Amino acid sequence: MQDSKSVPFGFLGKTDCAIGRIEAWILGWGIILKATNTIANVFGQYVFNPSIYFSEELNEFLIVIVTFMGLGYATRKGIHIRMSAIYDALPVRMRKGLMVLLAVNTAFFVGCMFVDSIVVSLILMPIFAPIIKAAGLDPVLVGVLITLQVAIGAATPPFGCNLFTAIEVFRRPFVEVVLGVPPFLIILLIATGLLVAFPQITLFLPELASR
Repeated sequence: MQDSKSVPFGFLGKTDCAIGRIEAWILGWGIILKATNTIANVFGQYVFNPSIYFSEELNEFLIVIVTFMGLGYATRKGIHIRMSAIYDALPVRMRKGLMVLLAVNTAFFVGCMFVDSIVVSLILMPIFAPIIKAAGLDPVLVGVLITLQVAIGAATPPFGCNLFTAIEVFRRPFVEVVLGVPPFLIILLIATGLLVAFPQITLFLPELASR
């Protein structure tokens, strides 16, 4: 922790605070942009063969930016560098909601990798329902995210239930079905990230209907 006596006051204090906010903003969005660019590049290589133009150069540039912004952020806060800059910048209530969403999504994803989705829902929903309510999360948003995690888990090798359904329906070997799964998983993962970052996408229609 920083000593309060070492924090400048007046104009210098306001300037220092403004620079700190800019550093945190650049660091957070730099990490998001790098992750998005990497996922899009992998998807482009898998589907369209050639990689996205300037994708690798952009990642190298972002690594430099994130590294130097991270050093400044860590020095200013007097903490070790860790991959939680975005999380640390959130209000306490949003942190709590994000952790609950992470726990719910992970539980349903892992559960549906091995067990039928109906069984997983019957077991986990009574456990997480009071936690979701206590965290103040919108049930519509949580329901949509759970549906996505069920779809991802059920299509994840090697034990996803939907894999064996596809093998039986299309009469294809296991390896061929598994090789066709990654593009769909990437799309579902991107959709999950977008819904967590921008919940208004999910809540737009319910809010419009309730007016």
